[in-house]
Amino acid sequence: MKAITLRPVTDGDRDRLIEIYQNSREPELAMTPWTPELKRLFAASQLDGQLRHHREHYPQAEDLLIVVDDAPVGRLYLDRGSDVIALLDMTVLTESRNQGIGTHIVRGLQHESNGRSIRVFVETYNPSRLFFERLGFVVTALEGLNFKLEWSDPC
Repeated sequence: MKAITLRPVTDGDRDRLIEIYQNSREPELAMTPWTPELKRLFAASQLDGQLRHHREHYPQAEDLLIVVDDAPVGRLYLDRGSDVIALLDMTVLTESRNQGIGTHIVRGLQHESNGRSIRVFVETYNPSRLFFERLGFVVTALEGLNFKLEWSDPC
């Protein structure tokens, strides 16, 4: 079994974070006529905007890298509130998907929930909705182009 761990993002992780973000947007970027350099600039600016938003609205949130056997393969942005664990962003690189990494992360959050619910927003067109539903999340609202999914601790 591979060792799946989380570690705080550092300043030296910026290039890897851009790569992870760009990978998550690859289906959209594939439709553009942009050069690889322009795609990377776009991903960097979008990542920066996402970070600004999260820091403004979730100042206590953790920005973490998902690491498998010492290799960063994804990102987790998480706000562990007193009532709700907000899963703000979870991305695993395409080549590392379907290996149980995301399930391991979410099951760990469910285990630590201690009565708190877990909330995640997923775009209506994003197939990760099915992933969260398999793990017991339920759609509780449609907000714009996003489904709000929640998991409640059965304890």
